[in-house]
Amino acid sequence: MTADTQLGGRREPWRPRDRRPSMPASSRTSWPQIALVTLAYVAVFALVAWSYFSRLFTHVPVGGDAGAYVWGFWWVRDSVEHLRYPLYTTQMFHPVGTTLVFHTLMPLLAAASIPLQWLLGVGPAYNLIAASSLVLAGLGTFLLARDVGLDGSSSFVAGLAYGFAPTLVDRLAIEHVNLAFTVWLPLGLLALRATLRSGRRRDSLALGVVVACAVYTDLTIATFTALTLTAYAAGWLWVRRSTALRNLRAATRRLWPGAALAALLTAPLGAAMVRALLVGESPGVNGLGGARQYSADLLSFLVPSQRHARAGWRTVEVIERLDGLPGDGTAYLGGATLVLAAAGLIRWRTRPLVRWSGLLAAGGMLLALGPLLHVNGRAFVPFEVAAPAGDGTMSSLMPFSWLSHVPSLTGLRSPIRFLTLTALGLGLLAGFGYRSLQEGRGRIGRASTLALVTALVVLDSVTRFGSLQARAVPAVYDVVANGGPGAVVNVPLGFRSGLGGHGDQQGSAMIWATHHAHPIAVGFGSRTPVWRLDRLASIPLYRDILALQEDPDVAVAPTEGRGSARDVGARWVVVDGDHPAVVRYVNQVGYREVARDGATVLYELPELSSAGP
Repeated sequence: MTADTQLGGRREPWRPRDRRPSMPASSRTSWPQIALVTLAYVAVFALVAWSYFSRLFTHVPVGGDAGAYVWGFWWVRDSVEHLRYPLYTTQMFHPVGTTLVFHTLMPLLAAASIPLQWLLGVGPAYNLIAASSLVLAGLGTFLLARDVGLDGSSSFVAGLAYGFAPTLVDRLAIEHVNLAFTVWLPLGLLALRATLRSGRRRDSLALGVVVACAVYTDLTIATFTALTLTAYAAGWLWVRRSTALRNLRAATRRLWPGAALAALLTAPLGAAMVRALLVGESPGVNGLGGARQYSADLLSFLVPSQRHARAGWRTVEVIERLDGLPGDGTAYLGGATLVLAAAGLIRWRTRPLVRWSGLLAAGGMLLALGPLLHVNGRAFVPFEVAAPAGDGTMSSLMPFSWLSHVPSLTGLRSPIRFLTLTALGLGLLAGFGYRSLQEGRGRIGRASTLALVTALVVLDSVTRFGSLQARAVPAVYDVVANGGPGAVVNVPLGFRSGLGGHGDQQGSAMIWATHHAHPIAVGFGSRTPVWRLDRLASIPLYRDILALQEDPDVAVAPTEGRGSARDVGARWVVVDGDHPAVVRYVNQVGYREVARDGATVLYELPELSSAGP
């Protein structure tokens, strides 16, 4: 076997077409090496996200969707401890409740956090799982790069470029932990390559486990994993197109055990989804689902995030001009990674795997542009066609426009998220690019180059993490925790989903609910049906509070509110901040102040204090 038909001492499933340039075989990765690389990535995470890393055990994120995610981790633990069904709850959105089938519950991550919750509490457990997302993504890519034949330092750079890509770091900074947990893409490729190469059943079963893990992490990540694996399998068949039918049959025989295992493992969630759809729990994404708002401007690939710790304040004005730049993360790809990726693509362009990585990166970028073409803040619609469900128009030239017609993919309403695919392709190319840089260098030269590349990637990705709040629970919630049964109505009051809702939902209220463990009226369900939120907003007590939050002078009916408070068992109202109109109303309803901690005041309805709901 020649050096061109193998990489790293292993038969490469991609068949190269020429003999240049060759790459020396690499050694098998050892456990000590994996441990060392993991520690190095932890150190990189500390540098990239110091404002988060330094407060892992003392603070919790409360902005955006983080409150719902922390609550979800607690809910899965509580369901396990009390043998409850975890995919439906009335602990939030009380008393209507909601299905959690289409919610970003992250059941796998939540279950993995249970031992940490028992040991450290829900806040630190959530933070540690969140922090591990980038480290594990880097480690998975390191193992994949080793599998394709890159040496240790080049594989380290590949993992560094992907795991700490600006788009993934920024994804964690805006508290989308589910979308930052992307380790399943490189691990899926690793298992798929092993299955196609060896045909061993254990490799196929490992692939099935990875796919199931992606599904139980997040449906969007599962979709990206499936797209990546499908693209690789298509490329594998393409380079064997002269015997495509024979290879297709061989691949099917090798992959079916993994496919069967993945179907078996995900069957409970799949059955729950079908059941939810049959009873009207539709995710509710119509047409493009706001994809225009979350599309990337063509120039935004070169503009650092406004959360960048060094350049962010300089880019705010530019970002405001690029009205196509999404509010759902950054499109910045990283200057150091782009240079390394270009070097790798040029140097190793004859290798099909390198070309495939380039196509994966380019495909993700094109999809991230969305259904329109945004350039320097202006939108263009070449070859205009109608969008699905009558949702305006879109360009027939943009790949996302056609992807939005696929029924199972209509929920992918944020094109910028496809940059996860781009980041993986660029990460692999960066590993090959670094391999070119270190050729002919001595030990000191290689070490210096590695240090320089690491520093440049860190500078590209260093990010400020906002919306962190101290874990100290307001003392009023101790009264609730020890006060017997009853539901809690938090003010500001809000019922939200990823597609809209009523009022002002505060993430901190959901986090404090993990302390007192009582049902709460507020909530965030990423795909909670609109009819559930409307039903909540029609409950007189809730309706009046929502109205007073908007207009302190609006006419309300305290007597009707008192009756509904008894009906839903709303024993407590917690007012956080200055809401004098709401305070007057809850006093008229019959609530009385029982505890205060600074600006947080607890009111109780006396008639529910002994009888309960």
